[in-house]
Amino acid sequence: YKITRNHIKSLFVEIFLGGTDPSTHATEWTMAEILNNHKILEKMRQEIDTVVGKARLVQESDLPNLPYLQAVIKEGLRMYPPIPLV
Repeated sequence: YKITRNHIKSLFVEIFLGGTDPSTHATEWTMAEILNNHKILEKMRQEIDTVVGKARLVQESDLPNLPYLQAVIKEGLRMYPPIPLV
């Protein structure tokens, strides 16, 4: 059996998608939960506006000062883990 360049490309695509797809699904479901719960969305928005303001985007250095946002992200990962627990 001869391995062609196309076989190698296909293998890399499968490896890449297999590593990113579960994270994408967890993020999508967490965002759906946030959008369906306006109280959570509003509380997150208020925290971000207070800490970051409206003039710039959230940066990684802001995360320690955003405990509610961190809690929502952790809850999303608990509800929709990107790696199945056995």
